[in-house]
Amino acid sequence: MVKTLITTNGQLGKIGSNLNQLTHHLNKDGAWPHHDTVQRLLDRVEASVAEVDAAVAQVTEGR
Repeated sequence: MVKTLITTNGQLGKIGSNLNQLTHHLNKDGAWPHHDTVQRLLDRVEASVAEVDAAVAQVTEGR
């Protein structure tokens, strides 16, 4: 379980890096095309982070 959480955390870190690049690009150009798509992506990332946080809490409470 811990190994899976470490892997997942690394993947979320990569997603965060990609989101930072996307945000930089969108802010540089001054336009946010496909706002709904970007919002859905952010919602999914937030949900994934919440799931990982819950799993980490379960693991750490079991110690």
